[in-house]
Amino acid sequence: TEDKVQKAKELRELCSGRGPWFWIPLRSHAVWEHSTVLLICTVQASPPPQVTWYKNDIRIDPRLFPAGKYRITNNYGLLTLEIRRCTIEDAATYTVTVKNAYGQASSFAKVLVRTYLGKDAGFDSEIFKRLMMGPSVEFTSVLKPVFAREKESFSLCCPFSEDVLDAEQNIQWFQDGRLLRSSGRRQ
Repeated sequence: TEDKVQKAKELRELCSGRGPWFWIPLRSHAVWEHSTVLLICTVQASPPPQVTWYKNDIRIDPRLFPAGKYRITNNYGLLTLEIRRCTIEDAATYTVTVKNAYGQASSFAKVLVRTYLGKDAGFDSEIFKRLMMGPSVEFTSVLKPVFAREKESFSLCCPFSEDVLDAEQNIQWFQDGRLLRSSGRRQ
């Protein structure tokens, strides 16, 4: 009977084991110089995972930095990296990697630190817009069905939310998953 109990316990442990996955991943932040930023995510795993934080792919060990610069916490899957007194050097890509016996997962976020002085100061700078916002153009409506007769021309139109910038003009059309190239019949 002890053998059956042991096997049942092992089976429960095996079934309850799960690789880590992020319930809420990290998100990017833009902060002012000398302020504090909190990178927060939630992870679920069984058994609890080993957690490692990285700055630009270099492991963060709070003991190697000035006292109080980094604070790392793990409260039952709520993972937090606190970066105090941010400087321009703290602007980076931060990654958290979690792993246990059943697998591993990673989440990353960019931190942009803004300075009060200089041409790149402020959240209205072009650098901030490009790094944090990505393309600002969106479709304002879906592609509507078009009915045409054989050998009759027709047009497809997709309106955008605003003018497309030169850098964003790589617009491509696809039909059944294949790229449509310009030809005498298509423009």
